[in-house]
Amino acid sequence: MYPLGELIEQKMQAKGLSKIEVVILVGYHDLVKGLKMLDDLIAGKALGYRHTPMRHLPEVLGIAPEEFDAALQQWYEIKRIAWEDELAERGYYNERTFRPHLWIRASRQTPQPIFVALVMGEAAFKHVRLPQEAVGPQGEVDFDLVGQVIRDHFRKRKGSTLIFGDIVSYLLIRHYGDPGLEFSPDGRLLDTDPAPLPSGEGSLTVKNKEIPREFFDI
Repeated sequence: MYPLGELIEQKMQAKGLSKIEVVILVGYHDLVKGLKMLDDLIAGKALGYRHTPMRHLPEVLGIAPEEFDAALQQWYEIKRIAWEDELAERGYYNERTFRPHLWIRASRQTPQPIFVALVMGEAAFKHVRLPQEAVGPQGEVDFDLVGQVIRDHFRKRKGSTLIFGDIVSYLLIRHYGDPGLEFSPDGRLLDTDPAPLPSGEGSLTVKNKEIPREFFDI
């Protein structure tokens, strides 16, 4: 259970309060709605509780504001880590979640159709997983294994990234911030200091109105 949920249940038990009693005390008239909000808050889902009568919960349960906020911050941190781990599974890393991988250089920078990239993300088409043994802890590379992964991937994809066009080459990214080692589609090392990957931009217009850039990321 989330730290905040544990704190709430401990305080309810200490005061001998049931959930329905808590919902009444915080000021809900719609008890079904109040119970759902309380259950969501305990389970780590109801981030919008401050805009509901549930904002009175710390007072009702006798929880000091700093204690409640500390548990809430722990909750946010758990959520943040879970989200970062989910992104890493999709091929988007930060310094904590990074895993060595291959990144494809493609013939097109702008995807066609672009809406597929907006929905699925660029990594769905350009990120290639590597076996753990392909890159050692100090960045040492098993070139034979990497080359085999590249050849297998290129053959399986028939030389195409689909929406980004043809596969031009592969970058082996060994550590966070690494510019990479560039390999040909047949697994040969081409360059130990390749040019940086271009940063793609995308836009989406619906009924002649452009959707703000912060709503999507490719």
